[in-house]
Amino acid sequence: ASFSGLFFFILQLRSGTAGSLLGRTTDMFPLGGAAQPAAAAGGAGPQEPPPAADGTEDTNLSSYLDKPGCYCKNENKSYPWTNLFIGDSRLGLQSDADEQLIMHFEFQEFVKVKSIKFTEFNNGADPELAPVTVHVHVNRVNLGFEDIEDVEPTQTFTMTLDNLRSTAPPMDLFYVKFQRVKSLTFFVEDNAGGDVTAIGGLEIMGRTVATTKMNDFKSRQ
Repeated sequence: ASFSGLFFFILQLRSGTAGSLLGRTTDMFPLGGAAQPAAAAGGAGPQEPPPAADGTEDTNLSSYLDKPGCYCKNENKSYPWTNLFIGDSRLGLQSDADEQLIMHFEFQEFVKVKSIKFTEFNNGADPELAPVTVHVHVNRVNLGFEDIEDVEPTQTFTMTLDNLRSTAPPMDLFYVKFQRVKSLTFFVEDNAGGDVTAIGGLEIMGRTVATTKMNDFKSRQ
């Protein structure tokens, strides 16, 4: 029986049909081990996005504020914290019951903060209202007047009227301590002698931090 089978195979080689027989055999029993599952319909699944690059130059970070997470304690409701970013020092921010203020600013993403710039209220018409001692806290939440003086600030400024001029340069921060900032809290401890404190404007200068854009990744799933 084995001899007749070999003879039959040799005849198939001569007639050129052995290749088709072998092809059918390999279709039935594919080489290379177990069969691999077919790719899912619609192509490959979502790929994890690459990390975003750091911002390449310093910018005003007010456009990155998460406004629902921002607030100011002891503000005059007629002069709220949002006035700090409209570019008109005649409006600005004012305190209410006394000279102290707590301003808390949340960002939509992590940022690096290089410098800050407070501007005098109403072009300096009331210098006694200018803030003097300002403490800056990084990534602290829910600080109130009852406990903020017991918390060590990240940096403290003692400002003069010259610092507040619109033409004055911004005040540099300890950059190494402001590399991954999700929130800033400013505590105005005192002012130049007025009953209340008034600030004409605020600029927070820095750049974004490289992070994976997970929202983009999730939207592809």
